[in-house]
Amino acid sequence: PNEFMAADGYRQVSQRDELDRWAISELQMTIAEVTERMDRYDNYGAALAINRFVDGLSNWFVRRSRDRFWAADKEDQNKLDGYWTLYECLVTLTKLIAPFVPFLSDTIWNGLTDIYNGAARESVHLCDYPEWDASLLDEPLSARMATLREIASLGRSARMSAKLKVRQPLLGVEVILVNTEHQHWL
Repeated sequence: PNEFMAADGYRQVSQRDELDRWAISELQMTIAEVTERMDRYDNYGAALAINRFVDGLSNWFVRRSRDRFWAADKEDQNKLDGYWTLYECLVTLTKLIAPFVPFLSDTIWNGLTDIYNGAARESVHLCDYPEWDASLLDEPLSARMATLREIASLGRSARMSAKLKVRQPLLGVEVILVNTEHQHWL
């Protein structure tokens, strides 16, 4: 992320929306887990961690960011923050997957970094492997988002069981938490 700081519209992660901070925090946890697992020669476990992150990024972050991505105001800071967060996640993810899928990661890298007109390295394999940044971790936020994602998943399952379409509005939803730790903010 340090290489982006001089770019237009870039803001520090701490100044961004909660969803952006969650994505960056999850990215940092994934970097830590992948590195730790690969150091133990557990490449399968490392690949599973990458898969979990990609699932969260595409099925939670991108879906929740659609409105701001499609916002009419091209200078809207929330829109720019969302784009920067997604870009940072994708660039770092490309570095993370490089040992697993070398040719694909290089192709993705070139597509992502070509906008810098040669300022980026020609190959992802010439970059340093990502190191996690503890200052970007937000474990309480990750726990809250995990709870929200679980509620959304259970809601989707309940809709499927009742044969209700996902876009059909409901009169109401009742959520009963077994653990009341998150009840105050929910």
